[in-house]
Amino acid sequence: MRRPRSGAYGKAKGSPALQFLTRELETRSAADDPSARAMAPLIGATGRALDAALRGEDCAPGLRLARELAAAHRAAHPRARDAVLRAGIHLTHQVLAERPGPAAG
Repeated sequence: MRRPRSGAYGKAKGSPALQFLTRELETRSAADDPSARAMAPLIGATGRALDAALRGEDCAPGLRLARELAAAHRAAHPRARDAVLRAGIHLTHQVLAERPGPAAG
């Protein structure tokens, strides 16, 4: 099942929180915010991991990738003013890691 793409980054179907984060990312990217543009792969990976979890599939590989991308983004943009975006993504990662089944990562 492929997610339809909307806008520059696509939308995560299963999560209103990720839909909000995607809209925020698009708004900031349009304002020429390099940190926000660099966050697009992270939000995409988080959305794919969440979609897998919602389908009952193993989301651990996607979650690992999303966490690696989050760490890389923090290292590359340590002074970015995107605490709300980062917090939302971090909380999504925590929920995915804590879900029962093979997805714990």
